[in-house]
Amino acid sequence: MKYIANLTDQSDPTNALKYIAQDHYEKFHMKYIKWSLSVHSKSSNIGCWGETGRHPLIYEACKLAIDYYERVESSDNLILSAAFQEQVRYELQWYTNISKVIEKYNVPSNTNTRSKLSTLVTHQMRNEFVDKWKLVKATSPKLEFYNSIKHEFGLEKYLCLVKHADARKSLTRLRISAHNLFIERGRYENPIIPRADRWCVHCKLKTGQVFIENETHVLTECPLYSTIKGKFKFYPNNSDELISSLSDQNLTDMQATAIAKTVHAILTTNTCYTEYYKSEDFHTCSGSCILL
Repeated sequence: MKYIANLTDQSDPTNALKYIAQDHYEKFHMKYIKWSLSVHSKSSNIGCWGETGRHPLIYEACKLAIDYYERVESSDNLILSAAFQEQVRYELQWYTNISKVIEKYNVPSNTNTRSKLSTLVTHQMRNEFVDKWKLVKATSPKLEFYNSIKHEFGLEKYLCLVKHADARKSLTRLRISAHNLFIERGRYENPIIPRADRWCVHCKLKTGQVFIENETHVLTECPLYSTIKGKFKFYPNNSDELISSLSDQNLTDMQATAIAKTVHAILTTNTCYTEYYKSEDFHTCSGSCILL
C-alpha cells in the first residue's frame, strides 16, 4: 500500500503514469499487453493501455487491500481486532497508507458495505487514471496521430473483428506509432533527425516534393501505395477521411479487415523500399527503382 499511497502524491500526469509503469507487477502486465498486441518493447505505454482498455494492475491490488482493511477493522477476532487497534494507535505504515488513499478520494472510512468502499475508491482511481491518460496522450509529440483517432479509453473493436493476424498487428502498430515510417524511425537515428527532415524518400526522388513520411502521408498522398489502396478498396482522400475511418467504432468486420490489410501491405512495402533505398544497388544501378 505504500506504493499506492505514494501514487496519490503524483500531481503531474506524465510523472504519475511513469510512476505506475515502474511498478514491478505493472512491468510484467505491460510486457504481456505488448506481446499480445505484437508491438516492440519501446512502444508507447499510453497507446498499449488505450488500445486494450486495460487499467494498471495496481488498482485491483488497491481494491483487495481495502477489502482486507475493512475485514480486519470489523473483525470479531480478538487478536485481529487488537492488531488493528495497535495499527491505529501507533499510526503504523499499513494503516496510514490505506487511510491516506481513502482520505484522498473522500470516501468515508466507516462505509457499511464492505465491497462498496473498495469499489468506490478504485472506481475514482481508475477515472483519475483515464483523465491523466487523456492529458498525456494529447500532449505527446510521439502520439500526435494516435490522439487524433483515439478519443475514449477502451478496447478497440478491430482487435476482435480482424481475424488476419499480421494485418491486425500492422494496424495496431500504425495506430500507436510503433511502425517503421520515417516519422518514427527518425527519432532512433544517431543523431536524431528533426521531425521536419523526416521526409518521404519516394516523393522526394520521384516528384521533387517534400512531405513528411507519417501515417497520414502514406495512407492519403504518397503515390507509391496507390495500387495497394485500390486493391483493398481503402483510399481515404485526406486526413479527415482517414481519421474518421480509423476512429469509427461501428465498422463491420469486412471494413476493419480491409483497412488492416491495406495498412499491413503499406507498412511491408515501406520497409522493403527503405531497405532498398539504403542499399548500394539503389545508388549504383542504372535501372529504375523497384515499386513493390
